[in-house]
Order: sequence, then structure tokens, then C-alpha cells
Amino acid sequence: MEQKHLFPVSEFCDANPLDQGKSGVSLFEIPSASVFHRDATLIAHDGWNIPRQAVRHISSVAPTAESLPLYYRIETDENVFLLKTVRSYVTEEKLRLASAVMELLSANGLRLAPSLATVRGNFSHPYKGRMFALSKFIDGKHFNGSHEQLLSSAKVIASMHRILKEQEHSIPEAVLNSVKRGKRKLQTASPEELAAAIKQSTITTEFEQKATEMIPELIQFAARITQVLPENPELLILIHADLHAHNLLFQSGSNEPVILDWDNLVWALLNQDVSFSSHRLSRLAGKHTEDAFDIGVDWRTRMTAFLNEYTKILTITDEVREAIPFFLQDEYLTRILLILTYHFIDHRNDADPVLSDYMLLFNEALALEGQRI
Repeated sequence: MEQKHLFPVSEFCDANPLDQGKSGVSLFEIPSASVFHRDATLIAHDGWNIPRQAVRHISSVAPTAESLPLYYRIETDENVFLLKTVRSYVTEEKLRLASAVMELLSANGLRLAPSLATVRGNFSHPYKGRMFALSKFIDGKHFNGSHEQLLSSAKVIASMHRILKEQEHSIPEAVLNSVKRGKRKLQTASPEELAAAIKQSTITTEFEQKATEMIPELIQFAARITQVLPENPELLILIHADLHAHNLLFQSGSNEPVILDWDNLVWALLNQDVSFSSHRLSRLAGKHTEDAFDIGVDWRTRMTAFLNEYTKILTITDEVREAIPFFLQDEYLTRILLILTYHFIDHRNDADPVLSDYMLLFNEALALEGQRI
């Protein structure tokens, strides 16, 4: 198939970091008289019995808007906590699974910030139509793109996979079965369904015009990816499914990352985590990032280094490495279809701005085909 969207080879260096070019974590103080301060204090007290009078400072990790912040840093007399909004699709069952997995990994030496059970024994607490979860807050910075942190991340991710592969039996069967029954992929409309929806729509914006032009090619790509993706039942394990730079936190003086955000755990092929993490971390370096490591270094070279380091902990076959471009294409095409589903079927346009980001990532995945990494 003619690859119409491929970008110049020069962009294999100093790639566009998209929304992850900064490693620093910004905190914004919430005034004690603010409604957000009152809400966070109330949630922490009612959900986890944290005394209101013990709360000293509350910050958000982004400027507060008209609605509740997604993340709060709550400092008390004795501890510092992270209070976060649980995504609407994450069930209590999923949170219990995440807790069991983090407990297993922590027992095997990985550094994590497990969720804390509420006074009712759950892992989430309701407030104003949302659910919240609490964990210990870890100070640090996100993955900065350095070669050292790249290799360290590969080791920790491989260790995580090895533990989950070898000690799956340590996770309560009822909890594990809940995720095995779940969907392995985001649910989107098919390219054919989108084509029908677009045909019935009035095309008025540049976004809609671009989507109209893309659909025939997306239909071809979807058919091809389905044919070439390998099926390896023996590689089915619990995977994190969201291993990007902002889900890896490095504490001061340590080059071993703490893996964050375990809400997306799925029962799927190991290939998915290996492909996604090796690509997203390897491409995040260069002159467009905050720390500007590895300026001018081809991210495919970094990707090879990541995979070689990973293999020191957990062996992956040549077949797995050769399939990486196709698993990436599948991941990014799914994201593209999800954005188009939101727009043309759900009639919401909040995800429209990131379509170009996923098109770029999809093009990079196409460019990896046939290359030894």
C-alpha cells in the first residue's frame, strides 16, 4: 500500500514531543478559603478518615478551572497524599485488581505508590458525581528523555512483566478473572461505520474535511493490520497498557522509575506494552524537550537500546520485535478511530485537537516497517 502520510526521515531525530516534552511536575497552591480546598479536605476525611485539622496544604497539579481538579496533593501533619479523580470507565473491580497487582509488584521489589483502602474497604470514594482514589504522594520528575533513564525504564518495565508473567497465580482468581472477561481494546466504530456516519454529515470544518479524505485509507489500513497482527496466546498477561513518559516518575537521586496510573490494566498480549513503551519513551528526547537529552540522535537507535536492555531481564523473540510496527499501528489507528467516533457518532469535539498527534505517531509506526530494531 502506498504510504501517503510518511514524514521526512529527518524527523527520526528531535521528534515532536507532543504534550510530554516537560519532565517537571507543576504544583499550584489552592487557597484554604477555596471551595476546592474544602472539597478535597472533605473527600479525604469522609473517604479515608484523614482529620480535617491535620491538613496543612493542598495543591493541584494543574491550575484550577471551574470544575474539580483531577489531582490534589494533600499535605498533612504526618503524610503527603495524592487524591485523584477516577476515570468514569474505571470500576471498583478494576481498582481492586490494580491494588492486588501493585501489592504483588511491591513484594517483589518494585517501588510503587499503592492505592489506599477507604474506611468502607473500597478503593474509591464518591463525591459530587465523581469517584476519587487516594495514594501516598511521591515527589519527583517525569521521564526526562536521557539515555540513562531510558535504559532504567526498560529494566523496570521488563521486571514488571516478568513478575506478572511468572506470578500471575498470586493474584486472587476472582479479581484476575474480572479483567480476563473485559474488553482488550478501546471500543470504537469501525472505519466502515464511520464512513457511513460521515456520508450523512454536513462537512463544515477543516477537521471534518480531513476525516472525509482519510477514511478510505483507514479502511485499507484496518484490514491489513488485522491480517498481519500475530496471535501468541502464550504471551497473554496482565499489562499496564499506558506506559508513557508521564506515567514514570523519578525521585531525586534515583534512576529507577516509579510506575504510575494502574487504572488501565488489561489482559492482553505482552507485545502491546513492549511496543508502546519502547516507542513513546524512545522518541521523547532532543531539542524540543525541556531537558534536551540526545539532541540529533535517531530515536530508532534509542528504541533498539531500550529493547536490548529489556531483553536482559525478560527475553523477547525476534517475532515480537518484528511485530512492533504493527502493534503500534493498531494502537494508534484505534486512537484515531476513537477520536472520529467521538466527533461523528457521539457528537463531541473535545478530542479533535489530538487527531494530528495520533496521525504523527501512526506515521512513525508505518516508517518502522521492515526495519531491524
